[in-house]
Amino acid sequence: MIGASHLLQNDGGLSQKKQELVNVVLRSSETLLELINNVLDLSRLDADAIELEREPLDLRDVVGSSVEPLRFQAQEKGLSFNLLVENDLPAWIKGDSARLLQVVLNLVGNAVKSTNSGEVSVIVDTALERICKKISDIGIGIPTKAQASLFEPYVQASKTLP
Repeated sequence: MIGASHLLQNDGGLSQKKQELVNVVLRSSETLLELINNVLDLSRLDADAIELEREPLDLRDVVGSSVEPLRFQAQEKGLSFNLLVENDLPAWIKGDSARLLQVVLNLVGNAVKSTNSGEVSVIVDTALERICKKISDIGIGIPTKAQASLFEPYVQASKTLP
């Protein structure tokens, strides 16, 4: 899919709307490839062998490209989708772009899945020299009794979504 998307992207004969859709397919394919690689990393995670990278990354680009496929999913559900990246956010930081992508995809993906109407908002700003990502939705929420085990491996608060 990635190769075919690149060919279509460079074709030049596509309408603006089709070009945008090809771009979404390309970014989604690249995101899927990253997710597959992350699934393969689970064995290393279980063995406590994952090390976070500390390489320069364009934070706006990583966040923007990771939420774009989810924006499309939200719009398909009739949801409003907002991405706000504060102006004072540093353009470049050192970090692990693959892990950041994984976290953003999981959090925003869950917000889109659990929201049936209204909006999903992603806000990226700084607080006390740290990057803050805030994801809000009007979904079903997490029951109080499930919140205690929220960060345990392989725990899910509910088996179904509305």
